[in-house]
Amino acid sequence: MEKTENIMTRLRDSIFPNYHPSVLAKVIKAYEGPGKTAYSVDVRILKTGSLEETEVVLPEVPINPIWTGQSGKGLFAIPPETTIVIVGFIEWNMAFPYIAGIWSDKYNAGEFKKGQLMITDGDGLKLGVDVDALFLFETKQQSLKSILDELIDEVSALKTQGPPPSHVVSPVSVQKLQAIKTKIAQLLK
Repeated sequence: MEKTENIMTRLRDSIFPNYHPSVLAKVIKAYEGPGKTAYSVDVRILKTGSLEETEVVLPEVPINPIWTGQSGKGLFAIPPETTIVIVGFIEWNMAFPYIAGIWSDKYNAGEFKKGQLMITDGDGLKLGVDVDALFLFETKQQSLKSILDELIDEVSALKTQGPPPSHVVSPVSVQKLQAIKTKIAQLLK
C-alpha cells in the first residue's frame, strides 16, 4: 500500500504541476543602480535543514521592495553577499522567484523601540520616527538636534565687535530664538 504522504505529493503535483515551496538561499551577487532588473540578486539555493549549498543558482531574483510606488519611490536595501534570504515563488512556480525576506537568524537587529520606524546603515547613521512623532537624524558623531541647538545658542549669544560700542542680541530676538529651539526639540530627538 502506498504511503499517504506519497499520495498527497502526487495529488499536489497534479493540481500544481510547477509547485515549489519557499526556500532559503545565499546571495552570491547583488545588483545596484537604476533600471528594471537592478534591484535584484543572484542566489544559490540551500538544502533544507542544513544550509548546505546546492548547485542551483537563480539569477537576477527581484527583491521585494517596501512601500514602492511609481517613479522609483520606495524603501530599498540591497542584501549584501552571503546574506541568507527567503526565496518565494509566484504561484509556487520556480520560474517566477522573488526575495521574500531575510532569514531571521542570520542578522543582528539594530537598536529600536516598539512604535518606531528606524532606518540605519548599521554603522551609526540613524533616521527614524518614533511613536511620539519625533524625528531622529544622527550619525556616530552627532545628531541634527544637537547641531541646531548649538547654532541657536551661538546666535543667541552673538555680540558685535569694534565701534560703535559692542552690544548683544536683543532680548526679544533671544526669546524668539529660544522659542525656535523649543520647537526643534519637540520635533527632533
